Amino acid sequence: MKKRYVIGSILGVLVLLMVFLNPGQDRYVSWVADRLTEEKGILVNIGVDYVAKPIIDTSTTKKDFFFFTVYHTNLLTDKDMITLGIMNQFVPIKSIAFEK
Repeated sequence: MKKRYVIGSILGVLVLLMVFLNPGQDRYVSWVADRLTEEKGILVNIGVDYVAKPIIDTSTTKKDFFFFTVYHTNLLTDKDMITLGIMNQFVPIKSIAFEK
């Protein structure tokens, strides 16, 4: 019987952590902008705050599932990316825009 309570408590804490650590869209936009500057260099870094972040923000839709969020960013007509945000981390699921 005690084993059930321990397992239940651990699962409860894990669920609460997942809810509280679900990253928001502003953090996602910063993450995408950081990936762009890493790949493109220092010159892109200058225009990221003024140009790239607003474009990424307006071209992103999100589906919030309380424990995690799925972000879909359509940067160009044929280039889009789908990312899973979970536990303050981002996991690219479909990342055509950043393939080399």
